[in-house]
Amino acid sequence: MNSTLPKKQLGYSQQRQSIVEAAFNKFDPTGSGRVPLAVLTEAYCAEKHPHVSQGDMAPAVAARAMTNAFTPSAKQHSGSVAVEDFVLFHERMSAEVDEMQIRNADAYFKKKKKQHSGSVAVEDFV
Repeated sequence: MNSTLPKKQLGYSQQRQSIVEAAFNKFDPTGSGRVPLAVLTEAYCAEKHPHVSQGDMAPAVAARAMTNAFTPSAKQHSGSVAVEDFVLFHERMSAEVDEMQIRNADAYFKKKKKQHSGSVAVEDFV
């Protein structure tokens, strides 16, 4: 399908959008821009959701969240999800993952004792 979506939305890179559209196209062989929600629900692998893989969410909860996210689109498009909504879902998920990484940024750094001008040692990120 040749998408008419703008190639950059809300900070979403063209490369990411192309990857997401390619994933959608695997479920849309006719290029209609619509995929039945039931097809996406069946294919969805909740275990790959970042919160599930980190142990913060049960797979069933992630699957239900995905279905709930696409339900408005499916109601509007006779049970199918529009490519625009599929891209938006992944854009939001990507932003959520980015936010999680930012909140956990200190986990990527080792804490070391650092001497300051006095003899008092304080923990500091180095």
